[in-house]
Amino acid sequence: VLSWMQDIAPYGIFTTDGELVVRSWNHWLAAHSGLSAEEVVGRPLLTLFPDLAARKLDTHFQRAICGEVSVLSTALHRYLLSPPTTAPEFGVGPMLQTVRIAPLPLPGRGVGTITMIEDVSQREMQAAILRRQQGYDRLLSEVLALFLKAESPGDAAAALFPRIAAPLKLDMY
Repeated sequence: VLSWMQDIAPYGIFTTDGELVVRSWNHWLAAHSGLSAEEVVGRPLLTLFPDLAARKLDTHFQRAICGEVSVLSTALHRYLLSPPTTAPEFGVGPMLQTVRIAPLPLPGRGVGTITMIEDVSQREMQAAILRRQQGYDRLLSEVLALFLKAESPGDAAAALFPRIAAPLKLDMY
């Protein structure tokens, strides 16, 4: 079942044994990392990706072998595996990721790890757009309140421009 699930998963999945040797690498990872399963399977994870140890992310794999689940986010860990920029011609940066590293029981061989990498770039972009829109909504509410409280439209306009210039990136000169 794990093999079948890995093949169709809309996110990256790889497994390791207890020595952190890669045992499986799904199609999503091959497509997004540029590394085929043949290049990765059978090789030590930390040899393939030495920056994991340099960034102290290897401890999450050791914890998984001991039975703990780790969840890594772009906000705290940037990325687990650094795939190439998805659309450099459009100025899109590296993939934003949420990663789960969990223990994987291996029959007769102890415990390994299973790692799932989800591309959350679009979700994070939508959240940023929503935050920006909420800021504009707050600004509009403040402007309307200012006009309603002002004794004259001229007074309101004079007070208004400095408040809206920075959020709307307007030149005050």
